[in-house]
Amino acid sequence: EVARALYERALYALRDASQSVTAAALLRWIGLTYQLDADFDAAFDCFEAAMAVSHACGDEGGVGHAMNVKAIAHFRLGQLNDAEQLYLQAREHARRSGEAKLAAMTSQNLGVIANIRGDLEQALGYYEASLADYRALGLTKYICTTLNNLGVLYTRMERWETAERAYDEAVEISQV
Repeated sequence: EVARALYERALYALRDASQSVTAAALLRWIGLTYQLDADFDAAFDCFEAAMAVSHACGDEGGVGHAMNVKAIAHFRLGQLNDAEQLYLQAREHARRSGEAKLAAMTSQNLGVIANIRGDLEQALGYYEASLADYRALGLTKYICTTLNNLGVLYTRMERWETAERAYDEAVEISQV
């Protein structure tokens, strides 16, 4: 509630259209606070508003970020089809706008959905794409998380040695 109040205060303090990218980000963050409160209707309203602002100002990356947080909400509600479609769209916006971290995150989330559905080869493709993007960005924490996901996936696939290598690499990287 405190974070939401501060984000709303910052949003109301914005005075002109030149701050629309900031306004969209604040709307996403406000939506995330509603999501944490399990008020998904309010969260979705905020995400839609953020998407509209981003569209209006031509901020393709902002559209992708709004779709991503909306996808996360759908995922948390167990609405995998809706989440998947939004992650795919967010990933395309991320790629077009050069938002490499968002592209990596959405690939990883698509891998999680494919893994849940039992499409292990598709999950593998998404995780590998995510890992490559995170490596290119040098994001150690995210590399470790993705390697862990790959380890779990390889274990499900009964590829024991590959799973062990993924886990070992995650441990090695996390200790650096």
